[in-house]
Amino acid sequence: MSVNVTINGVTYAQPNQGTPPPWGDIQADIIVALVNSVLQKSGGTFTLTAETYFGATYGLKSQYYKGPTANPSSAGVLRLAVSEGMGWRNNANDGDLLLTVNGSNALLFNGVQLAVGTGDVAGPGSSTDNAIARFDSTTGKIIQNSGVIVDDSNNITGVASLTAATATIGGVAFTDKTTGAASSTDNALARFDSTTGKIIQNSGVIIDDSNNVTGVASLTASTATIGGVAFTDKATGAASSTDNAIPRYDGTGGKTLQGSSVIVDDSNNISSSGNKIELTGSNLATASVPTADTIYPNSMCKGWAFLTCGAAGAVTINQGFNIASASYSGLSLTVTLHTALANTEAAIVGNISTGTAIFVADEMSGTSTVILKQWDFAGLVQNWGTGDKVQFVIFGMQ
Repeated sequence: MSVNVTINGVTYAQPNQGTPPPWGDIQADIIVALVNSVLQKSGGTFTLTAETYFGATYGLKSQYYKGPTANPSSAGVLRLAVSEGMGWRNNANDGDLLLTVNGSNALLFNGVQLAVGTGDVAGPGSSTDNAIARFDSTTGKIIQNSGVIVDDSNNITGVASLTAATATIGGVAFTDKTTGAASSTDNALARFDSTTGKIIQNSGVIIDDSNNVTGVASLTASTATIGGVAFTDKATGAASSTDNAIPRYDGTGGKTLQGSSVIVDDSNNISSSGNKIELTGSNLATASVPTADTIYPNSMCKGWAFLTCGAAGAVTINQGFNIASASYSGLSLTVTLHTALANTEAAIVGNISTGTAIFVADEMSGTSTVILKQWDFAGLVQNWGTGDKVQFVIFGMQ
């Protein structure tokens, strides 16, 4: 007879007394299995194939316990590496609560750094960065998270309402509240109602989202700046005026205006009911070539110029109107106009400063080029040359 015994999941037939041989090999296998299954005093690896439970009465007693990770602590009963931790199951049985160490060697419980010291206040399991902590219950020992944030620039956000006996905002102390109107107009200016300083009412003055102000009936101010111009006093206008007339000062005080007979109509034409409009000045034309000359339909003057002939056909335009460029060669001085003489017959008259010669041009129509020639009083055509100074006017009729 034999009895079956199991060692580490392997069953062996242990022979009883009186069992006839051969049973030596069986005994040898059992002895080898027992030796390989027991702890050795010399230490080493002892790999379990399942968890071991020592029962409800006794447990293990040891000088210390180590975790499996390299570089564990060299002191303490429970010796763990920096990446290891202790864990508990939470009350809801839906997560673990771990006690670990962070990169700054501070203890973390469930990811929250534990305060070092003798305090007895417990914080929440998690919190919002930069949120203000507040007491949870009345024990004075528990704090909780909040939605009020103080960022790194000391800006406070998340306040739903604020109640205080006094408050100072922007250096202004507020000790009482103001009573608003029953209703208001969007973008309207608020104004005080009575002299208490505590009641405001609506107004008809509007400042829209583009900072345009409307609804002002009148404005009284000691000074005002409009468009960058400071106004410190008002000017007195004329008793009546002519539509489109240019105003002018009356006297030397700079505060009184009067009318005039000079009219600028809606098409920018200037006219006068007087005898003439006279322009005076030391130099009414530019010393360089004009860039935007306009011939007015009702004007008989279609252009004028003061030219000086230089070397190699070059001509300098000293002054002029409707003159774009000029050059000379031999008997001809060619002038190019800004604006062509459309539908206009023109005659040109003038003189040069180096003699008694005069010059004229053939009749022209619809051209922007004028060719000038000079004759002396004997009727001979003369060449243009360096130093000739030419003054001429182009007259035309519609």
